[in-house]
Amino acid sequence: GVSPATGPVAGGSTVTITGTALTGATAVKFGSTNATSFIVDSATQITAVSPAASAGLVDITVTTVGGTSATSANDQYNYVAAPTIISIAPTMARLAAGPRS
Repeated sequence: GVSPATGPVAGGSTVTITGTALTGATAVKFGSTNATSFIVDSATQITAVSPAASAGLVDITVTTVGGTSATSANDQYNYVAAPTIISIAPTMARLAAGPRS
């Protein structure tokens, strides 16, 4: 499993990866890009920092001396782009009047 399963395209999110036989992990990848950093917390958990990427789904894989984890819907991470403001209407507003003396 992956938690959270969604993060910004800028990267930098802390992601908890759960599975089995994670001890001795030598690499954690988000798609084809290495995690910015990772720590093996236990044989069943790794904490990784997501790298920057384009918007969309990627598989997270873990590599140990035993090989690389298979991919499935459970290991997907969704990079989401920040919102973009195209226009604001109205473009001007009247300041609120304060109390009169």
